[in-house]
Amino acid sequence: MSGGIQLAAIAASIAGALCLYLASPSQHILAKPWPVWLGGGGAFTLAFLGWLIWCRLSDPAAAFFSVLTLAMATLLATPILSALVRARRDNRS
Repeated sequence: MSGGIQLAAIAASIAGALCLYLASPSQHILAKPWPVWLGGGGAFTLAFLGWLIWCRLSDPAAAFFSVLTLAMATLLATPILSALVRARRDNRS
């Protein structure tokens, strides 16, 4: 049962970081970035939800750093992966 809870916490934390990235003016996934209120609000809400779910599995400090670690990894990997996908798509054309 805790495996499903961990997956939900991971998914919420990653989705929150993706919302933050999609509201960034320098993102390359969408044609134009999301409005700041939508990206920031979604990021905060999903990160908070991820933190609440992580709190069921561990103490609040560990939950906080789990959300931050996943957000950091997501915000680091997303631009790299989007550049690789864009380069591959350009090579096909």
